[in-house]
Amino acid sequence: MDIYFNDQVKRGTDYVMNQIQVGVLVLKKTGQEELELSFFNDAFCRLLEYDRSELETILRRNLWTIIYPADREKVLDAIRRMDLDETQDWSFRLVDKQKNASWFLGHYKESAYNKEDYIFISVTNIQEYVSANNQLGLSENKWSDIVNSIPIGLLIFAMDEEKKTSIIAVNQPLVEFSNNVGRELDGKHRNWSQEELMLLFGQSIYCFCEDEDIHLVTKMLEESKTQGISNCTFRLRGSTEERPIWIFSSCCSKPGMGKQRNYYVSFQNVTEDEIRKREISESHEILLNLSYYDTLTGTRSRNYYNQFIEECRQNKLFQVGVAFADVNGLKHINDTLGHLYGDNMICKFANLLKTEFGPERVFRISGDEFVVVVSDIGKDKFFQRMKDVTEQAKQMDNIASIGYIWKDTVSDIKRRVSQAEQLMYLEKQKFYEEERTLESKHRTKMMGSLLSDLENGCYHMFLQPKSNIENQKVVGAEALVRKISASGEVIAPYEFVPQLESEKLIYYIDFFMLEEVCKFLQSLCEKGNTNFKISVNMSRVTMAENNYIQKIVGICDKYQFQRAQLEFEITESSRTMDNMRMEEDIKRLKELGFGVSLDDVGTEYSSFPMLTLEGIDTVKLDRSFIVKMKNEKVDKLISYVIEMSHDMGMCVIAEGVETDRERVKLMEKNCDMYQGYLLSKPIPAEEFKQRYL
Repeated sequence: MDIYFNDQVKRGTDYVMNQIQVGVLVLKKTGQEELELSFFNDAFCRLLEYDRSELETILRRNLWTIIYPADREKVLDAIRRMDLDETQDWSFRLVDKQKNASWFLGHYKESAYNKEDYIFISVTNIQEYVSANNQLGLSENKWSDIVNSIPIGLLIFAMDEEKKTSIIAVNQPLVEFSNNVGRELDGKHRNWSQEELMLLFGQSIYCFCEDEDIHLVTKMLEESKTQGISNCTFRLRGSTEERPIWIFSSCCSKPGMGKQRNYYVSFQNVTEDEIRKREISESHEILLNLSYYDTLTGTRSRNYYNQFIEECRQNKLFQVGVAFADVNGLKHINDTLGHLYGDNMICKFANLLKTEFGPERVFRISGDEFVVVVSDIGKDKFFQRMKDVTEQAKQMDNIASIGYIWKDTVSDIKRRVSQAEQLMYLEKQKFYEEERTLESKHRTKMMGSLLSDLENGCYHMFLQPKSNIENQKVVGAEALVRKISASGEVIAPYEFVPQLESEKLIYYIDFFMLEEVCKFLQSLCEKGNTNFKISVNMSRVTMAENNYIQKIVGICDKYQFQRAQLEFEITESSRTMDNMRMEEDIKRLKELGFGVSLDDVGTEYSSFPMLTLEGIDTVKLDRSFIVKMKNEKVDKLISYVIEMSHDMGMCVIAEGVETDRERVKLMEKNCDMYQGYLLSKPIPAEEFKQRYL
């Protein structure tokens, strides 16, 4: 030790230090954050189960090796903030020769000798004190002092062979931890006491843990028996997907009295670190999927395909079937029925290929083109499977053209794919020839299917409530069509409405929905509710029919309700009709006592000229307009639209309101009503009646 003045003093000091049964470590400060070993006693060696020479070699090489990695910065920070002749207590973990980490209570003091600064540290194994209390019995005050001096939340309990538990101690840091994480979870103030927490843990040692994560804690307790120290990360009970609280627990266990085993469990809030770690993991997974997997279909991507081609150049494939497929008429479908419908077709065909060959053998190499490569398959088996796929594709309205070949050995897969592509083009020519003859039959077949579905109750009326924006009272609803498949799956309109519009069959749905609304309004009037309003959509295709208003009147006259309760919604895309004709139709609907609203305002530049049409009662701001309120110019424009609509005597309703912040902001602009997921998604009519009426 370099603070001795002579050898005699050194021998005397060594003797005295080594009689002390508490571990002693002396460090010399050589810089602001630089320390070097000066002295350690025999008790310090025994605590870490090292020989003296072995431990000295380790400490000379790197002082921090014996400190548990997670605690190193904490120890260094404690030393940084020390002043001369100042004394501090701090807890940290040390790693022994067997690589086991144990908690120690450190007593720090900085002193100066010969113009040099030294840090004197005495260390006591806290876990040994806890064990001593169980076996030898410490005084209650001494026991409490030791447990409460540990700087992190600590639960100590005993468990017998029959899994019966008894709580030994809950320290004060765990009480503070419990109150803090509880308040962080839901914002509510908590004031747990040590006694209350002991009772709570006495009922269940899993009281902090979500039921789905109990197995993680159980595994940690079991592993501590063989590993000495085990840990896990679990969710705090009451956590949600939107607000999870992640707890890191570390556990060590030792034999107790009789057949009991004592467990020492620490708790730390690691929510921020866990969320960051999971976000990084999810981001990595997303990037990997984006690179190698097609996000729309779940097949392998073009990037994966290119890599696969390179691999095939180095490794031959044997008994290989190769297919090239192209979705038929995708551009026409996208142009006439919309890209959502086109994407749905792509997914249907991709699912057919994946079902037959597996997603790992199917590549989507462009928007409507797929490649299938199957190795180690016999020629007859491959050809039969391709015939099955081709037959199923034809049954799906001839969804795709397919070419395929089979080879014993393939080294240049790209060349074989090109051959399959040429065969596909021959099939594509056949498709175009057949399409001309089948086109006229298609509409008749589709109409028959639609009428059959209507008759069999496949289409249903869903209602989405409309509410007063100030008091949030439900005052009306919008009727929306949904199709329910034989399996009970609810099919959204975008999957069937575009095609029905393209085939000029949508008016069957429009008048079906009108009749359903009339039935619903009559049931309300029979119970004395004559103020509730329901709006129903009318397609521009239906409005182009010459006698559609007469059809409306004929349906409405079959039922008893106030016509003012029924409102017809027209979209701004309806401008494709003759403006004079539209204005006359709106005027006629008003004369008949119905309401009229202009839907989807904000989606196209033509909205404002349409606002001047005589007879419009309500203006509906589209969701795409609402989400842009953060833009200062859009925010002002919304204010102007609301003010202008009010000046012209029209009511304003905001669609697609999903947050209360949006609702309050619109309320400040004097918007009248709102609808959207903040209030409710569209729900079946009977459920709507029970919930709101």
